[in-house]
Amino acid sequence: MFKIYDDFLSENTIDKIEEELTSLSFPWYKSTSGYKTLDVDTKMKEKEKWRNTVDHSQLVHSFINTCGDVNDSKWTPLVTSLIQQCINHISTDWNISQVEILKSKSNIVLNNGPLRNKKSHSFPHIDFKKKHLVLLYYVNESDGDTIIFDQIKKNKRIASVSPKKGRLLVFDGDHYHASSSPQKSDCRIIINTNILNELH
Repeated sequence: MFKIYDDFLSENTIDKIEEELTSLSFPWYKSTSGYKTLDVDTKMKEKEKWRNTVDHSQLVHSFINTCGDVNDSKWTPLVTSLIQQCINHISTDWNISQVEILKSKSNIVLNNGPLRNKKSHSFPHIDFKKKHLVLLYYVNESDGDTIIFDQIKKNKRIASVSPKKGRLLVFDGDHYHASSSPQKSDCRIIINTNILNELH
């Protein structure tokens, strides 16, 4: 299951989030994908399992890491308010009562040049093995779709969601998903928040 939410935030909030994450003072760090850390044999098996995979590097900023620690330097009132507004907005649709944030981070995927083919995407993954929801907020106007895969037929795409500034994509965390590199835009910026919903 997945849902797309547009136009639920004020234009002022949407613009301020983009301004904060694209300011020269906002720190970004190069991240190596999980695929690059695999041994050779495992890489071969994964390539056989997933078609059209093209690995790419990205820049990351962690707001709340996988240990639940908050990065106080950038867990600003603006980001806090954004995440809370997103959760409040989807609470009825997803039967949300009490929420625990497992992780929250922002990613930048850069324009890495022409893709091998139009269906190319990054290494498909799930963020956590435990039951959770994924909230993907698109910070800027760009291309580079998010691909969501079927839970049973792993290579079957069930959705290809295009970025739109201010858009929120929510889906069950047990779906493998992948990003794709922007081809027309300089970069694609998202905020990825994983929440553990006790009633979900």
